[in-house]
Amino acid sequence: MLEATQIMANIAGVVAAIGVMVSLIYLAIQVRDNSRLVSENTKAQLMAGDLSSNDGNRELFMEALVKDPDLAALILRGYSGEELSEIDRFRFETWARMTVESHMTFFVLLERGTVTGEIFEYWSHSFDRLLRLPTFVDVYKKMRKDLKPSFREYMDKKTPPEFGLHVHSNERTDSTKLETVSPGAPA
Repeated sequence: MLEATQIMANIAGVVAAIGVMVSLIYLAIQVRDNSRLVSENTKAQLMAGDLSSNDGNRELFMEALVKDPDLAALILRGYSGEELSEIDRFRFETWARMTVESHMTFFVLLERGTVTGEIFEYWSHSFDRLLRLPTFVDVYKKMRKDLKPSFREYMDKKTPPEFGLHVHSNERTDSTKLETVSPGAPA
C-alpha cells in the first residue's frame, strides 16, 4: 500500500510539473503577445502624432501666411530668387527646411505603410512645385546629406534634371507608385 501511495505521489508530482510547464509556456506567449500589441499601439500613436503634428504645423503656417503680409512677401521674394537680407534669408531657409522635414516625415510614414500612396500624393502635390524653384532646391542641397538616404534618393529623382541631383536616369518618380516597405525591412 505504501508503494501504491508512493507511485500515486510520483504521478501527481509529474502531472503538477507538467501543469507548471504548460502554465509557464502559456504565460510566456501571453507576455510576448501583449508586448507586441503595446509596441504596435505605441507606434500607431506616434505615427498619429506625426500626422497631426504635420497637419497642425501646416495649418498654423497657412494661417500665418494669410494673416501676415510680411511673411507672404518674404516667401514670394524667396520663391523669386530676389536678394534677401541675412534675417530674411534665415527665415526663408528655416521655412524651407521645415517643409522638407515635414515631407520626409510623410515619406517615412509611407515607407512604413502607415500612410497610403494616395495620401502621400495629396500631401506631396504642392511640395513638388517647390522643387522647381532654384532657391528652394538650394536649401534642399544644403541639408540633403542630413536626410534619410531613401528620402534623399526620392528627392533627387523628383528634382528637375537641371539642378544636377539625379542619381539614376532622367525618369521621374511617381510617388503614388512607391512601394511601401514593411516594418523591420531595410529602408
